[in-house]
Amino acid sequence: MPEGLKDAEKCIELDLSFARGYSRKGTIQFFMKEYDKALEMYQEGLKHEPRNQELLDGVPRNRYWGLHPPPAPLENVVDDGLMAVQRAVFLKKGRGGDCSR
Repeated sequence: MPEGLKDAEKCIELDLSFARGYSRKGTIQFFMKEYDKALEMYQEGLKHEPRNQELLDGVPRNRYWGLHPPPAPLENVVDDGLMAVQRAVFLKKGRGGDCSR
């Protein structure tokens, strides 16, 4: 399990209404090509914060990619994106934690 996913789950565990935790988890699941799970995360987050733009943007993106998976060359881009998210989470943890609002 990617470190960023663990962090997002911990954020949600600590505060079920923390929309950014759902957004982060959904984004990581998106980059892991788990489009259905990512969509569920975005929708769950919207229950807590219906006007959150990151969550609103994630819903149509996941619906599209869930129906139209990327071709093989694009998979490298998606994998690189996942690594970038994980790196960003790691760097942020070094500056005082990842569950800040």
